[in-house]
Parts: sequence; C-alpha cells; structure tokens
Amino acid sequence: MRRAHTPAHLACLALLCSSIAICLAQTPPPSQPDPTVQLLQSQPQVDTASPVVAAATFDPPVVRPGGTSTYRVTFNAMMDSVQWPEDLVAPKQLELQPGGRGQLLLPAGASLQPRTTFNTRVKATNTGAFTIPRYLVYVYGKPVTVPAADLQVVEDPAVAVPATPEVRLSLGATNVFVGQPVSARVVLEGNVNGVLQALAQIKLVGEGFVTDTTFARQTIQPMDAASGSLPAFVYETSLTPVTAGVLPITAQGFTAGNQFVGPITITGRATILGGTPLYELRDTLPVMLKVRTIPQDGRLPGYHGGIGQFRADSPALSTNSVQVGEPVTFSVNVMGSGNLARLIPPAPPKVEGWKVYAGKPDPGPAQLIEARGFITFRFTLVPTSEKTKATPAIPFSYFDPASERYVALDLPSLPIAVKPSAVPINLDDFADAAGPAVGARAEPKLSALAPGRGKTMASLQPWQQHPWFPLVQLAPVVLFAGLWGWDRRRRFLAANPEIVLRRRARRALQREWTAVRRAASVGDTPRFAAGVVSAFRVACAPHYPAEPRALVSTDVLPLLPESESAMHTAVRAVFAATNAERFAASQTPPADLLALRHELERARTLLEEKLR
Repeated sequence: MRRAHTPAHLACLALLCSSIAICLAQTPPPSQPDPTVQLLQSQPQVDTASPVVAAATFDPPVVRPGGTSTYRVTFNAMMDSVQWPEDLVAPKQLELQPGGRGQLLLPAGASLQPRTTFNTRVKATNTGAFTIPRYLVYVYGKPVTVPAADLQVVEDPAVAVPATPEVRLSLGATNVFVGQPVSARVVLEGNVNGVLQALAQIKLVGEGFVTDTTFARQTIQPMDAASGSLPAFVYETSLTPVTAGVLPITAQGFTAGNQFVGPITITGRATILGGTPLYELRDTLPVMLKVRTIPQDGRLPGYHGGIGQFRADSPALSTNSVQVGEPVTFSVNVMGSGNLARLIPPAPPKVEGWKVYAGKPDPGPAQLIEARGFITFRFTLVPTSEKTKATPAIPFSYFDPASERYVALDLPSLPIAVKPSAVPINLDDFADAAGPAVGARAEPKLSALAPGRGKTMASLQPWQQHPWFPLVQLAPVVLFAGLWGWDRRRRFLAANPEIVLRRRARRALQREWTAVRRAASVGDTPRFAAGVVSAFRVACAPHYPAEPRALVSTDVLPLLPESESAMHTAVRAVFAATNAERFAASQTPPADLLALRHELERARTLLEEKLR
C-alpha cells in the first residue's frame, strides 16, 4: 500500500530543495593575489646567468713619479660571489693599498645587471712601464681571468693626460668623544670642461662609528681651482663614533653622470653641463678620527648622553591650577649644537607630593628637529597633596666637548596652585612618588671586581686552553661506553643465571677451604672434617641445583672420577665422621682424617675446575 505524504513532509522537502539551490547559486569569490607577491614578481630579475667578464684598468694610465693611480677591476657579477684575493701580484716598484669596493645594479633590458668594482690605490716612485699580470679570480665558484693592466710612469708625458677628478673626504672635527656627532663632507670636483659627474650610493667605510643618513644632503657649489672656478658635487652627512681609538674613515661612491638622487641645492653661478654616466667606483684617502671616552669624573645628575652645547628656554605648564590627582604637562624647549636630535629626557625625580612620569622627546623626525634647532621635552606631573606649591626641579646635564666638563642645565620648578580633589582619590597609587617605601627590599647590585684570582683557581687561563681539556670532552663518551658495557653484561648474566651461581660457589669454596687449612694447621680434626664437608657441598650445589646443606656424600662422588678410588674413600670417610659426630648416640674418637688431606685437596681442585 502506498504511503501518502503529510504536509510536514512536503514542507521539509521544499526547504531542503531551496537550501540546495541557494548553495549552488552562491559561487566562491575569486581569490585576491597577495600584493607583496605581486610587487616581488613585478621587479626585474638580477642577471646572474650571463658569462662573467672581468675588466682591469689604471685610472689614470700615465702618472709622474710619486703620483697615485687607481687600479680598478670590474665584474658583471654580485659582489658576494667574487672571491677577491687579499694580496695581488705586482711589480716591487709599485706600492699597493686596498681601496673601496662596491656593487651597482644597472638596467639591461628587462633585467638588472650587477656591476662589482674593486679599487686598489697604486703609487710608483720609479719611472718605467709596469704591468700587473693576468690572474684568476673565482666568481660563482668558477675561475674568471682578470686581464693584465699597464701603468706608465714618466717624468714628462708626451701627451697631456687630463687629471681624473678626485674625491675628497673632510670631517668637521678629528678629535672627538664617543657619542659626539661629527659632520662629514664628500666633494667631487668637475673637470676643466665644466662637466660634473654626480656620486651615487655614497657611504662612509670603516669600523667603530655609525652614519646618520637622515641628515644627508647634496649640493652643487663652485670651487676655486688652479684653472678657475669649477662646479663641485658636495655630499654632507653626519657620523657618530661608538668606540674609542683612532678610526680610519674613507668615503666611496659611483659616478653617475647627471643622475642626481634627492633634493639638489645649486649655489653661485655653477654651470652644469652633465655628461654620460661612467658608473665608476671612486674612493677617498683615509681620514683618521681620534675618539676618546667621556670622563666619568665630575659627572652630574641628570646626564643621559647629551654631548654638545645646549641651553633651555623657560619651561611652561599646561595649567597653573590643578586638583590632587589631576595631571599637568611640564614642557621645555632645549636648543643648541651637538646630538640635539638624539637627546634623551632626564629621569623623573622622586619627590614628596608629586608623581612625575618619564618625559617624552619631541615625536618629530630628526631632520625637522635639526632644521628648527630645538627639541621639546614633555613631562607629566601628578600632585598627590594639596600642600605642594611648586613643581619639582628636574636635574639635567650634558657634556661640553669644548671645555671637556659636565654642565648643569637643571629644569627649574614652577609655581602652581593645587586644590583638594572633588572626588575621593586612592593615594596608594602614588605611594612611590617619594621614593621606595620604608623596609622595602633593596635592589641587588653587582659587587666590584676581585683584585686577584680565587684560592681554587690555579690560573686565569680558560679551561678550554689547557692540554687536558680534550680528555675531559672524551669523558662522556667513556662513561656512555662503560654504561653500555655494564648493561650488556647485566642482561647476559640475567639470561645465564648458572654463571652467577658458579661464581658464588667458587668464592664460597675458597672461603671454606681457607678455614679447612687453618683447622688442619692446628690439628683440629672435627673442624677440619666439618669444613671439608661444607666446602664440598657448596662446590657441588650448582650442578644439581640444590641447597648445599641437603647434599650427602653420594651427591659428591658422581662428580669425581670413578678411577680415583682413594679419593672416593677419603670423601666417604670425612662425610661418615661428620655424620657420626652429629647423629651418633655415643661419641667415638674420630679417625685420623688429617692423613687424608692430600686426597681431599685433589678432590677440591677437581670440583673447583668443574665450577669454571
């Protein structure tokens, strides 16, 4: 019989069909590509598949005695892939000094071609023709031949060789302190024809300092030369030494024709004709910078690394009337010369009646701070008592490199009216305003350095430099091998327990026979007989196995050779004597068992051999 559909069934079926139709009608949205991946894919690829070719030249190729030329080697490869030799093979008359090295990416169709250059400064004192022969350099793991290059050193060149524009580096100061900013100036003069080549990818090379590129600027200025006023490309930046000592600093950059980067300022009547980009790496002679550490003597409160000459404007408050617990902003402008853009506000003081939060420097960029000539410190002050009449003074100081002393520049207090709060305030939140609480645990401090080595130290030489240290490193291996051998032996004995039983029986037999010999030496026949029986029992027990005290002479005799009748007789006699002494009703004098000692010794030797 066919079952009829109820209205509920039909409604459920209609709802299911509509849900399926909606799911089929909804198509998933197309996936959006990752913008980072798109940006990387849109960048031109670097050409590393082309054959590597090296070029070597002298710039200039002709010099006078005592003159300097640049030996320049260029590869069309990435700089990290070139295994540049530390020492070049050159004639003895040439003095070689390593120069700059850099990398440039040049457009070549749809890709970028790398251009790596290695400079070497060459100085010749004797006249003549000198050649640096060809040699091999490994690039991308493959040998590349660097061709030979010739240098002519003559007293009077037949043809005047135009002088190559020289790059010079000058520092604003050469005797500074750690953390003191120093201005650096890189100058590239134009040639006599008025053609000016700009510099790209300029950087200061050396160790012990950091370069602040935020202050970099480039200008074109006329420079006085022997042939008249010539235009010059000037690049100015700032560096900060971070280590003390004498730091050699050089500058380098690629000549790039009239392709300037960033804002250019042209002063005077310089005429810029431009020129074809040469893309040659130029570097300067090293400039020595002497750096000293800041003295610790005379250090004043509130010093946080400020070096230079500063002064402060009159401070100001956001309001002159506040309630207890209401914050007020204390701001002051600091101006001067030095590391102005890197100044850190002094630590907030802890005084009674005030809670001072750490100050924040001006959030503006360093270029803006240097351009306007001041930086703003802002402190948040919260009064905790209506008895206070003025803001606390904030200690602040800096180091003046000119006078080589610390100078106090404390921020003065300002009068303010503090009123009671209109709402209840929990003053426990400001309990640390007057310093740490009484009885608080003091913060641990490191102790001073010991004047000498301790009693347990034989020398200050590190352990890893002693000759016995390699043996100590082998100790874990020896320990592991020992544990492995012990575990292997333990498992072997667990699988063969008869070996342990025989070993124990041999040790017990030796102990018992020692007592037998002692009794025989004093003529104690009962003890001699009891010791022999006990020794024979422990020697025969592992063969059955059985409890040694349960064994009798008939258990011992099968382990002895049947041909030794005298030995059997001796064993029966000693067992019989022992049984008679223990179980006989009447005591009979023991036989002369000591006369059987020789046969019993032989029996003991045979039984001991069976235990091995």
